[in-house]
Amino acid sequence: MPTALQTAGPNGARRDTVLVVDDSPDIRLLMRITLGKKYEVLETDSGMQGIELIQLYQPPLILLDIMMPGAIDGLQVLDFVKPFSPRDVVVWVESKLQ
Repeated sequence: MPTALQTAGPNGARRDTVLVVDDSPDIRLLMRITLGKKYEVLETDSGMQGIELIQLYQPPLILLDIMMPGAIDGLQVLDFVKPFSPRDVVVWVESKLQ
């Protein structure tokens, strides 16, 4: 289930919104704590929900984990983002926490 913190609402997000798509709760928490003071943070743990949030909020910045389990991984989300919103900035996040 996606968690939306201080969302701007449907029909386009404000320019200071960041979407975090990562299956790691620790990474999402770190991004929420780090970025939440200055930016509106949307977050989800799955590629499919990431695509839904991109369509709904059109965030200008997306922090995307490439290696995610499930039917849609980060590369597939990236493939979706490019034609849908070519001006958005996507930061590719790849990490292994042990």
